[in-house]
Amino acid sequence: MEDYNRIVSCNNKMNRIVLFIDELVELLRAGDRETTKHINNSLETLTRLSRAVGINVIMGIQRPDATIVGGQIKNNVSLRICGRFVDPEPSRIMLGNDSANKLPKVRGRFILKDDDQAEFQAFRITSDLMEHLYLLEKEPSNIYVEPDAVEIEADDETAEHPLNLDFDDIEF
Repeated sequence: MEDYNRIVSCNNKMNRIVLFIDELVELLRAGDRETTKHINNSLETLTRLSRAVGINVIMGIQRPDATIVGGQIKNNVSLRICGRFVDPEPSRIMLGNDSANKLPKVRGRFILKDDDQAEFQAFRITSDLMEHLYLLEKEPSNIYVEPDAVEIEADDETAEHPLNLDFDDIEF
């Protein structure tokens, strides 16, 4: 895609597409055998060809098994993020080892696997923070979220909140 965009004029540039598939298992078990086979074949083709044409596929799977995440899909989805699994088999399916089974019981702890593998801690949004984000959206000019505490100060015109909820800089 980058090579194509370098060659063509500004009016014909190819845009990147992000496709989210949540609960891949539900999609692949959505109908009769023929429908499931057709969806699986299409998904295999999509994962095989998508990156070259600027399509990024993000798939969510709660409990992977070998019948859902087949060889074609697994071989063409190189970047994987995996949370903790109670038993080692889903970890072996997704990562090729049982390291996700050995993750500590810490919410937001994941393993990132590409060419290498690394453990990381993701940001966790609590219900208190969600409530404050909702209030910021409702009345953004009158609410300040303290960086170190969950406090709200109303009518403080000089305060700047640390959360940038303005997405005007993102181009679609």
